[in-house]
Amino acid sequence: MSTVAVGDIHGRSDLLAPLLEALREELAADDVLVFLGDYVDRGPDVKGCLELLAQWRAAPPCATHFLRGNHEDWLLRSRSDPTTHSWVLGMDGLSTVRSYDAGVAEELRAELASQGQRLLLEKTPISYERFFSLLPASHLELLDALELAVETPDAVCAHAGYDASRSAAEQDPQVALWGPGFPEAYDPGEGGKPLIYGHHADATPAGPRVVGRAHGIDAVAEGALLALRLPEGRWISSP
Repeated sequence: MSTVAVGDIHGRSDLLAPLLEALREELAADDVLVFLGDYVDRGPDVKGCLELLAQWRAAPPCATHFLRGNHEDWLLRSRSDPTTHSWVLGMDGLSTVRSYDAGVAEELRAELASQGQRLLLEKTPISYERFFSLLPASHLELLDALELAVETPDAVCAHAGYDASRSAAEQDPQVALWGPGFPEAYDPGEGGKPLIYGHHADATPAGPRVVGRAHGIDAVAEGALLALRLPEGRWISSP
């Protein structure tokens, strides 16, 4: 039994599809697979990525956990509160919209531009429902079911950081999603489990960044998608 974690994806279905094929050959039925979040934004094919993940979720070859990244967190905030705009203003959220419908993305861009400073000063709502209505039910179900953190027999996993003094269910979202001070801040104590995290863009196609007992596997900005297997310490890179 091992734990395998997959780093940030950010719309790169061209990297995700071959990695999932490799993982189907790699994983045993008693392994645990953890996706560390940030599936959306930036890359060209968020829709394709969510479809691949939804298909995996429907028929997983082993126990699988899908974690929430800070990008999914802000996307979901805009879904529940159309006066919350950090997802599109600060996280390239329109790239996600564009992957579903370029016309809707342009309509939202124009609506945002027309409101200007009123977006923040007056908390003006934007018609985000035009985007969310495009998502298949399986994509919405995946996003709604995202976990904040998970502990496996081999490791603890979160998108950006993990407070070793708390259980996975008790993690502070600010720590788990943003990881201020991490990975250096991670201190599990003697005999504590290693942390596998993403978010910080500190890995490379050559492998994870290891700081103490923390393993960073976000290499997508370098053009690679990493999966790390613990306790063995092996990793797979796509490409």
